[in-house]
Amino acid sequence: MSEADATAFVLRLGRALHAVGYSSYRVEELLTDAAERLGLEGQFFTTPTSIFSAFGAQERQRTFLVRLEPGDLHLERVGRVQDIAQDVLAGRLPPRDGIAALDALQREPPRWGLAPTALAFGVAGGSSACLLGGGGAEVVTAAALAMLTGLRHK
Repeated sequence: MSEADATAFVLRLGRALHAVGYSSYRVEELLTDAAERLGLEGQFFTTPTSIFSAFGAQERQRTFLVRLEPGDLHLERVGRVQDIAQDVLAGRLPPRDGIAALDALQREPPRWGLAPTALAFGVAGGSSACLLGGGGAEVVTAAALAMLTGLRHK
């Protein structure tokens, strides 16, 4: 495994972790661990919209800035990103193949379409209103507003 491939994988892993909704401090922890396990010296600073990474000894560091959009929490993809990372860090998958797997995961369309997503939002909203003691009108209103939110979510 080359240092360049390992570095590229760590950078791509950071982008993937942000995309599935990891918090900034957790991305820093995971990237530090990944770099160490791949034999890299790395320092990381993340914000909701960027990752600053420095690799190597201070006098010879290579620094990278990755700009990104914060992602929503996506539990299914969190698990899949973690599985890919574990395969690379355990040596079962080369970093280049790990990058390809992360890229393929990002290109996958959402599992659920617009209608099931909006319906799920509506059920959750209506159920919440019922749980909070709302009457029939409140449950219907909450379900309708939640469905509109679900339609705008996609």
